[in-house]
Amino acid sequence: MAKPQTAGQREWQVSACKGKARFANGTLAHRVAKERAKKKGAVIVYHCRWCGQYHHGRPQ
Repeated sequence: MAKPQTAGQREWQVSACKGKARFANGTLAHRVAKERAKKKGAVIVYHCRWCGQYHHGRPQ
C-alpha cells in the first residue's frame, strides 16, 4: 500500500503541470503535436502521472 502524500508533495505535483496544455486523450495530443512540430521542431507526447492527462514536451 502506498504512503499517504503530504501537502507539500501534492503541491509540487500540481505545480509540475501548471501552465502546460492538457489533452484528454492521446489521439488529440498527437494531432496537435504534429502541427506544433511543423512550427517549433520536435515534440513528444507523454501521459502525466500526476494529472492523468497528456502534455507536450521536448525530446532530451
